[in-house]
Amino acid sequence: MPNIVQLWDFEDGTTQGWSLGGNTVLDGSGALQGTYSLRCSFPSSTGASSVSIASISNIDLTAVSKPILIFLVKVVITRTTAEPRWNGGSVIVRINGTSDIRIILHDGSFPSIGTHTVLRVVAVDLSQWAGQTISIELIEYQDLGYFSSGDMYIDNIIIVDGADFEYNTGIVFNDNEDKTLEVSVPSADGDLSGITVDRFAICLATPDWKYSLMSAEAVTNQGSVKIDSTSNTSKHVNYTVPGTPPTSFQSLKIRVKLSVGAYDGWSEKIVVIFLNGWNYQRIYMFNVFYTANGVSPRYTNAVSTTTYGSSVTGSKDINVKIHGNKFSVALKVKYLVGDPSVVSVGSVTLTVYSSDRTTNYGSVSVDLKAGSEQVTTYITDLPTDTDLIFSISWGITASARIVLLIIPLIKVS
Repeated sequence: MPNIVQLWDFEDGTTQGWSLGGNTVLDGSGALQGTYSLRCSFPSSTGASSVSIASISNIDLTAVSKPILIFLVKVVITRTTAEPRWNGGSVIVRINGTSDIRIILHDGSFPSIGTHTVLRVVAVDLSQWAGQTISIELIEYQDLGYFSSGDMYIDNIIIVDGADFEYNTGIVFNDNEDKTLEVSVPSADGDLSGITVDRFAICLATPDWKYSLMSAEAVTNQGSVKIDSTSNTSKHVNYTVPGTPPTSFQSLKIRVKLSVGAYDGWSEKIVVIFLNGWNYQRIYMFNVFYTANGVSPRYTNAVSTTTYGSSVTGSKDINVKIHGNKFSVALKVKYLVGDPSVVSVGSVTLTVYSSDRTTNYGSVSVDLKAGSEQVTTYITDLPTDTDLIFSISWGITASARIVLLIIPLIKVS
């Protein structure tokens, strides 16, 4: 079970320390979990508007190292004359009165006249406020609204100190190909046989996505649920109700396509939540590190001999900082012009140094007579988030012109 350090379920019939906004009441209709929840009625508007739902101060996180805020949201919108619109319909989590985290719940028209319901499980990473005392305000916000009535219900607000299980993984992009990363949860961690579960959800806990084309999918033996970055409302999805309760959680799949030209690195936190009704049963956190084109520039310049029977030597340094948990690097060399038969002597070497060259982390080399395309073994356990130098050197004696493509291959985990 998750390590819940704060819980506001309102089941004692009080606001449990929350100060309610002018449009908010303690609702006893059983709209979400149990009997009571907060209900904020918000107005239709032709322009941007916001309504404070509730706020609370003096939340003590001084002994909490990995705080995650999770809560349930239900929105009910009705219009009898035309399809209702709720453009940019959001709940904003405001920390300490200044830091806004906006979670878009719906953006645009609903499909028909009448009443429409949006259900979400929302997770927000609060790790930057770990060890502090904070305030939280929940706010309804919309860019544009056309409807007769709108109500937002909030329930089962919790702060947990870390997930039940947490995993670090990563992926590097050195080209413009789709990349899929699958993280397998150990069977002992994924065993849900002793826990009553009837639904699960996946949430991006670090909105917004750091890149415009990303997706994450939680896959179980009973079904899957997916979020992606292609629309504002897909970052927190409707819960999935399996046909039968899952007995194990199998994997999380990450699929990303990045454009050439990005040289940054970043991380996302993705939370998978298993529930029974609306009670939280187990929480998994995935810290996913992305490095787009992990070296800058993207690859070394092609190495070329331009005269017959010539000898050429040279070197190139690449300043590198890889973001992730740990990483390894190998050297790939491919003939673009010519072949190994024209080379009498030749090699290319990759050496990894600290930024001041005082530490040599290892070297790998390619014999240019051995093959037209080669990949070396990996130099492993290199330090992340640290300035390094990839030093590539070459020496070639050839009887004809050759052109080589030389690429450091990087693996992040």
